[in-house]
Amino acid sequence: DSDIKSLDSSVLATKEELKQISSLLFECDSAMREENDKLFVKSAQELIFKLSSVKIQNPFKPIRPPTFVTSDSINRNAIEKLYGYLQQDSSSALIETKKTLENRDLHNHVKVIIGHVTTLSLTNNDAAYCIRTLPNGHAWVGTGAQSVRLVNSKGDVFNEVFLDFYPYNLAILGNALLLSNGQTIKSIQDGEMTEFYNAAPFYCQGISRTRKNEILACLAKRNEGKILRLDASGKILQKIQFDANGHHLYRSPTKVSESPLNGDICVADSAENSVIVVDKEGNLRFTYRGLKGDTFSPFYVTHDSFGNILIGDNSHFRIHLVDQDGVFLQYILTVEDGLYSPWGLDVDENQSLWVGTLSSKIWMVEYIGQ
Repeated sequence: DSDIKSLDSSVLATKEELKQISSLLFECDSAMREENDKLFVKSAQELIFKLSSVKIQNPFKPIRPPTFVTSDSINRNAIEKLYGYLQQDSSSALIETKKTLENRDLHNHVKVIIGHVTTLSLTNNDAAYCIRTLPNGHAWVGTGAQSVRLVNSKGDVFNEVFLDFYPYNLAILGNALLLSNGQTIKSIQDGEMTEFYNAAPFYCQGISRTRKNEILACLAKRNEGKILRLDASGKILQKIQFDANGHHLYRSPTKVSESPLNGDICVADSAENSVIVVDKEGNLRFTYRGLKGDTFSPFYVTHDSFGNILIGDNSHFRIHLVDQDGVFLQYILTVEDGLYSPWGLDVDENQSLWVGTLSSKIWMVEYIGQ
């Protein structure tokens, strides 16, 4: 018991250290993207100090070995009277495999069954920053090699376009690939790159395509954010920035997705550590902050065909499955499955979830909602 308590305490302390280090790394990355030298230097100095102060301690405390007694000295009747006794249960046990899980019946009668789970690795250990699937089973992947790569579920490469920037965000609009680069959204079509939209003085941190072939863009600058809806030519159709009381809805919106059922707009806000959902008119519906008492660092969001929200949580390296009203259903993948640093998320037409990671591995999870 003493060892278990010491281990629990050590795990909590280590998780808190990692959370603080991860937060400082994210601040450094944001400062570089925003070209904010002062904020970068400040965050880097704090990070260096934090790393130098991290201590790994032995979690075990000295304990006294237990004292053993002979069976003759055990008063079994007294023990059973005080604690009860064990009796064999003849009922059949429910056996769950690691890869096939059936969730309990939920309040809205949704049952989620996780089926086949496969992974593929990108060449040269390239990170998979973002993923957009295609109807033919292929997917465009933004890689750490400063390229967008067209692959299938086996990892075969069919096309690759090299860039002079890192493709953190990707959307497919007709025959064009849209990529955000700092304050602009670029369009690549027929081998030619043009400017689709200039967001200055804001920075574009996320883009996605809607059912109507419109583009949703996450824009941010210094604790101020907004979502724009653009048509196929880059013209602004809608701006979502404030709630009914005139307060800012977002501080640093990073990724956005539209529900295929009701048009809700779901946004991961890295500064608020929350997922903010508004209706198609921009009215706040709810905010999801993870499970109570648990840390939560959402970085990527997408929807499945049932209107459920899938969230990449970098605090604990897991994928949350949340229904369209913000009710947590279950985890799809966790660090116990080997998931590390999930970034890009997308669900293809066969209801398979693709998960890109910074470790160059792409996960593909088949799951069914009934």
